[in-house]
Amino acid sequence: MKQPILWVIWGSMLASLAVYAALPSLLPPAEAPPAPSIPLVGALLGFSFAVGAASVVLRHVLLVRPARSGKLDITRPEGSARWLQISVLLWALAESVGIAGLALWFVHRDPGLLYPFLAGAALLMVVHAPRTASLLSVRDLARPSVKIG
Repeated sequence: MKQPILWVIWGSMLASLAVYAALPSLLPPAEAPPAPSIPLVGALLGFSFAVGAASVVLRHVLLVRPARSGKLDITRPEGSARWLQISVLLWALAESVGIAGLALWFVHRDPGLLYPFLAGAALLMVVHAPRTASLLSVRDLARPSVKIG
């Protein structure tokens, strides 16, 4: 698999966060939105922090560590397929943070509840961008076919 495919998928998922951000200006405001529910906001905030932390740990455990130890070679078809599968999982976890904010916005119609979640989701998407630098082992860099930079 070629890396541009990963960037297209990643970019599409990142763009969906921009669509979520535009919803408050595209949809009519609610007539009488309920006051923000502190337990609901707290639960979704806790969920988002847990998912964000889990995604960072999963990336390290499932991609970075195996790649650096030589167990995962992203230049081979099976390694590239594993990279795609795990990356889509990580991006879905990042997207779920934005969706949590979107759910809060639909309930309370307060953009102040949506945008922090979208910012967190976008940050996670940037952290999980399909870069190869952390996935190449030292042995990979010694091969003449590997371009650095």
